[in-house]
Amino acid sequence: MNRFFKNKMAIVGLAVILLFTAAALLAPILTPHDRDSYNMAQRYAPPSARNLLGTDPMGRDVFTRLLYAGRISLMVGVLSSAISASIGIVAGSLAGFYGKWLDIAIMRVADVFSSLPFYMIAITVMALFEPSVRGTVAVMGILWWTDSARLLRSQILSLREREFMEATTALGISDIKKITQHLLPNAFGPIIVSVTLNIANAILTESALSYLGLGIRIPIPSWGNMLSDAQNMFVLQNYWWIWISPGLCILFTVMSINFIGEGLRDALDPNLDR
Repeated sequence: MNRFFKNKMAIVGLAVILLFTAAALLAPILTPHDRDSYNMAQRYAPPSARNLLGTDPMGRDVFTRLLYAGRISLMVGVLSSAISASIGIVAGSLAGFYGKWLDIAIMRVADVFSSLPFYMIAITVMALFEPSVRGTVAVMGILWWTDSARLLRSQILSLREREFMEATTALGISDIKKITQHLLPNAFGPIIVSVTLNIANAILTESALSYLGLGIRIPIPSWGNMLSDAQNMFVLQNYWWIWISPGLCILFTVMSINFIGEGLRDALDPNLDR
């Protein structure tokens, strides 16, 4: 913790993420407008005291939808990373600890998943089923477990030959306890960093899918589908407040998460001088 909090950029990133999270959770308190209420007579209204960030093509308050969209985008990033990390931890632990045929089988499955074109699979799934938050989270969570699995497998392959693992064998400790109580705690540093960076990647991917109309659909707001209102040059040139605010939210969130990930990487690296 001391090493992490000495990293100024990591602290800035953490502060931004906490600010965005608090704003999203406190959206009903921070704005007097309803998320989905619209007024066609107020469409494309510029920023004002009544509408801090103006209104969109449906006359809805952009600031209000931006706060509620933060809930969705951040939730998608965290949940999809949690699912992929869970699958990767189980697969990597089994492959690294038992080795032999189980290791070969799991790694070949990982090779298959790694070779799948993500956007093609995502587009196919969203075309077969209704685009939704659950579908977006499931696609990213199920397809992105391979990096975590490979990273953890390499850590466990190294750790299982150490003296403390020989001691667990001599004490007759079960395989489950060897993995959960001795190997995973010593291999979790790189996994935490990987999961943190995956959250940023998931937010970007959700934004891209929603922008294309294949992720989270209106009326549920996300930063990605808010950008879809700016797909024509007329809006880009004349109504900057519609697209610049969600774009900046995506930019600052992804940058902040990357800063946090780098801070965690440095803080958890045992090779750096303390």
